[in-house]
Amino acid sequence: MEYRNLKTGAVINVSSKISGENWTLVENEKKPTNKKPSPKKIPPKKVVTKKEPVKKVVAKKEPAKKNEITKAKIMQELDAFGIKYDSKSSKDELYQLMIEGG
Repeated sequence: MEYRNLKTGAVINVSSKISGENWTLVENEKKPTNKKPSPKKIPPKKVVTKKEPVKKVVAKKEPAKKNEITKAKIMQELDAFGIKYDSKSSKDELYQLMIEGG
């Protein structure tokens, strides 16, 4: 059996048991290693990307010119917006009403 003297550091090999306050069995000691402890493995963090909402791009519609739109279409737009009008009014009057928004 191998014993180490804690005070002097001396190591002896004997077949009998040694007792004393400064002697310790080498098997009971932690064997020093020159290896550095391996770092703990840290799992990689999950990267969560926040999806941005898709912005719908709507082309701004230019108002139709007076000569490109019919009187019926103007009346249909006025009805859609809930604008009251006289159906006997001229196309120019209805168009102006539609542009101004009532």
